[in-house]
Amino acid sequence: SHGSSLSVETLWTPCLVPELAREQDVWLDEQLEEVQRTGAKHVVVFQHIPWFVRNYDEDKIYFNFDPELRLRMLDKFHKAGTKPTKPSLFQGLL
Repeated sequence: SHGSSLSVETLWTPCLVPELAREQDVWLDEQLEEVQRTGAKHVVVFQHIPWFVRNYDEDKIYFNFDPELRLRMLDKFHKAGTKPTKPSLFQGLL
């Protein structure tokens, strides 16, 4: 199993904290490489803002991410070997 917590606020407004957003992106890539290397059976991600509300290809609304960023990040998870039934995304106030 592998668990990670994303500070998605840095992804929500990267222009406010560009260096931190880049650092987190590198960190996430390292975490996903670790998932691939170890063959973790379970991937758990904790974050505040949801990638989407109902559908991965929905338009941007107040409660989700911009589609371009959303698809890039979901693709990143998929390329790391996660499957729709494999990753668990916990979103909201935890």
